[in-house]
Amino acid sequence: MPTNLSKLSCRFAFLTFCALGLTRLAANAEVYQTIETSFSITNLSTDPFDYTITDVRVEVAQPDSTTVWLPAFFDGGTTWRVRHTPTMIGLYQVNSITLNGQPLAVSNLQPASWTVTGPVVSPGFVQVDPANASRFITSNGRRYFPVGHNVAWDTSATTNVVSTLARLGAARENWSRIWMDNWDGKNLDWPRPGAFGQLSLSVAQKWDGIVAAAEQSGVCFQMTLQHHGQYSSSVDPQWSSNPYNTVNGGFLSNATQFFTNATAKALTKRKLRYAVARWGYSPAVMAWELFNEVQFTDAAQAGQWSIIGAWHDEMAQFIRSQDSYHHLITTSSDLNQPIWNQCDYYTHHDYPADLISTLSDPAGVPGGQPLKPIFGAECGLDNTPHLGVNAPIWAGLMGAQAGNSQPWWWDRIDADNDYASFHAASDFTRYSGLAEQNTLNRSSPHVTSSQNSALIFSPGGGWGNAVQDTFTVQDAAPSGIGTLPSYLQGTYHRSMTPNGYTFLVNYPPGGGTFSVQILIVASSGAGLTISLDGTTANSISFPSTTSDQNTNYTLSVNVPAGQHTLNLWNPGLD
Repeated sequence: MPTNLSKLSCRFAFLTFCALGLTRLAANAEVYQTIETSFSITNLSTDPFDYTITDVRVEVAQPDSTTVWLPAFFDGGTTWRVRHTPTMIGLYQVNSITLNGQPLAVSNLQPASWTVTGPVVSPGFVQVDPANASRFITSNGRRYFPVGHNVAWDTSATTNVVSTLARLGAARENWSRIWMDNWDGKNLDWPRPGAFGQLSLSVAQKWDGIVAAAEQSGVCFQMTLQHHGQYSSSVDPQWSSNPYNTVNGGFLSNATQFFTNATAKALTKRKLRYAVARWGYSPAVMAWELFNEVQFTDAAQAGQWSIIGAWHDEMAQFIRSQDSYHHLITTSSDLNQPIWNQCDYYTHHDYPADLISTLSDPAGVPGGQPLKPIFGAECGLDNTPHLGVNAPIWAGLMGAQAGNSQPWWWDRIDADNDYASFHAASDFTRYSGLAEQNTLNRSSPHVTSSQNSALIFSPGGGWGNAVQDTFTVQDAAPSGIGTLPSYLQGTYHRSMTPNGYTFLVNYPPGGGTFSVQILIVASSGAGLTISLDGTTANSISFPSTTSDQNTNYTLSVNVPAGQHTLNLWNPGLD
């Protein structure tokens, strides 16, 4: 999501429907349509939210004589429930119910069996394609290519998650991303409903409605379980009001301890276990997303990536130990940090100055890391109505990744009624067969005209280390420009851009100009030198000031016809 910092690097589709229909209590159901039973446990003396001492599980016999053990969830009073998604026709029945592995006698079990008759109403769960580790498929073996946009939280009475999901479905969008946040009543334990470890059943019911709306709309979504602001004192900070904070009666003296404190990890696992038990049945849940932009937490800002990585590994392994449906797991942050070991796919977030150049040439799987699906789960919206949706949608389709680039500003999308743009993109991927392609080759069309015009492009990598510093400029933005850091470093951070930036050009008869626009200068002072074929052609120096300075300065050089080498260098401090 956008933050109050400078834009940092934080970061096909056959139309499919993930699930249809609300939970059914009846004894008949269809394949991939939820079956549910409820029962009562009386005289329970242990905490119903603490799975370590109240581990209630239900064994369900399936038509092929196999059984599946499912975690049950507490739903108030003496009521417990379990939900299951059938994958075949025939008789399903409850075999047994256990408490901490021991047989448990319950009352009011209803129903105790179901007859599933079909037909198949859904493609099933989203998985990684076993035949191609860079693509998604659904349970029916068809390719799944995410096309959609974020709907993270309610922004008004009319633009809320449930109603907006219906509009996504009508536009044939098949993906979204929804946060478990506190400001619109979607966090299970914030505000605290009681003692630490207790979870809000009213919040859980709200999520029931969200999951049902996603199922009805044919939208698969990432359930974002934590977000950076909860454990940040600098970026979208909420740490001061976090219930875990000692100043609020909690047990953490600083936000960084969240990743290592035994109590914090135990309470997080309670919440994860409850989410898996209550909503893990649904194919509409594409993935459990462990964190939104964890790079903005205090721990990450202090460089403590080892503890963040260890936390991610532990939580992902815990979810897998509880989730009978094997949902995908992901997170969101710097692709080069050690948080992806246990994740099933990578996501990046992009807020570049040049949407088209960056999103059509996005960050890929980091070097040395295993091949997995990757796509942009957030991207910035230009303030120009419609342009900020059309540009990223279509540029994202050209990125040759496992999904589209997914715009962030859902309230603006809703206000501008931009759903037709998503409808068109979904239809394009469906009818073109784009999602079915295992590999895609990048190409730039050669444009001829009686009159030359300017080629304009921007680096899209935000703050980071350069992985490429030489670019060949032809008829379109050069390959790799989307990952080029948008900060040209000076002496203080020379190692991030050690060679400056070099552009290999070939100007037409008559020559032309090469111009660089500078948008911000560090308070320490900076400079820009443009060299042409090894000789300084123009330069500018900016003195130190009391704070970073926004500017709109353009430095230009004249370039003769023919092939030349242009280099950008910052001789300043920062």
